[in-house]
Amino acid sequence: MKMVLAVGLVTLLPLGASAQPLPGAASDPGREAVIILRFVNTVQAQMSRPAGAYGSLAQVLASPMFKEQFSGASRTDSATATVGQRTLVLVASEDQKHYQAMVTPTDKCGVTMFTNDTGLIYCGRALGCDKQP
Repeated sequence: MKMVLAVGLVTLLPLGASAQPLPGAASDPGREAVIILRFVNTVQAQMSRPAGAYGSLAQVLASPMFKEQFSGASRTDSATATVGQRTLVLVASEDQKHYQAMVTPTDKCGVTMFTNDTGLIYCGRALGCDKQP
């Protein structure tokens, strides 16, 4: 488990270090969602190293790296925030050993992206939206 986290952290740190959006992110909703989730994974990895615990949505949004990249992010409730034109939902387990996050699109047939404490990012569509690009 620690090796997977270390590999994920090494993979994600260059993105966080640049703190610049990838070209075309605003025009490609799937890409924007991936960027948001990569930042969530990077911040969570940084939080879990010294403390051994993942952070809440409030802690992730308050992190300097996340605030610099997504300055307009605002919480809707304890688990939901608006980041750009997307909705981010982030929930940490009660013992703070696990977390799950998802970024949903504004389009009902758009791609939703998911991640968790493994650092892997998954995508999916709502049922009935299979034929959309």
